Amino acid sequence: MKLKLTFILMLFISNYMSSQISVQAVGYWDMNEKYEYKGTYQKYKVTGKDTVYESDMTYDVIIKITDSTSNSYKVEWLYKNHKFKRGNKIAELISNPNDSVKVEFITDELGAFKEVLNMEELLSFYDKKFKTLIRKTDDKELKEILNQVNNQFKNENFIKNNSYKDLLNFYTFHGAKYDLKKDYNAKMKTGNNYGGEPFDTDVTVWLDEIDSENNNFVMRSYQKIDSIQLKNAVSKRLNTPINKIPEITNETYIANRIHGTGWTTYSILTREVNSENSKSVEEYIIELK
Repeated sequence: MKLKLTFILMLFISNYMSSQISVQAVGYWDMNEKYEYKGTYQKYKVTGKDTVYESDMTYDVIIKITDSTSNSYKVEWLYKNHKFKRGNKIAELISNPNDSVKVEFITDELGAFKEVLNMEELLSFYDKKFKTLIRKTDDKELKEILNQVNNQFKNENFIKNNSYKDLLNFYTFHGAKYDLKKDYNAKMKTGNNYGGEPFDTDVTVWLDEIDSENNNFVMRSYQKIDSIQLKNAVSKRLNTPINKIPEITNETYIANRIHGTGWTTYSILTREVNSENSKSVEEYIIELK
């Protein structure tokens, strides 16, 4: 990766002669600039000492800057070379190595994600994909499951919450300035796959490390969904009284290493849902090749 002398490293001297080191995550990107990344996705459940994988796969992503203006960047993510390693039949069918999926979106002038531009194209891609899978199978049970998944992918919010979470995580820290080792606390909304209103979520963000020699820094965040809202959503989904639903926690951990040019070189998101003696884990990793 080319080095640009644009790493924003600021030293502030206060009235008390103390110092504070800060960085700002900003995209300094050129037209047609592109890099290739390796992606890893795992989803599994741990019960006691047993681990069952729902999905374990790898893929490649080519990220390219296709346009830029004074106040925005247009970016393209091309997903390809999906390789299934282990998991259930649905995950195996979905991870077709011949598939390539393109997500086009814009960011603001600092590189913070704004919106997807080709949502209709994505909706059409998933609809054709699942209809083809449904047509090719004679297994009635599998056909029914595929129909259910296909219906989920007809919803824009479901696609936003599940199809390109790695992409959103890649840019999650862009646009803001952070002081080293200082916690930034906020609240946000998290998508609800149970079909209800988004969940209230507590968020803590902090600048964990600065590597001036290699012109990069590490950002981290911790997110926790409101447990009462989560229990209510599960209760409605299962049609079970809320007092019969055990305590549930949904926590997400994010860590990104960001180069001074604004390119994220390594990104990991881990979401853990804990209930009684079981834990469901979902993990995305994107790393520069």
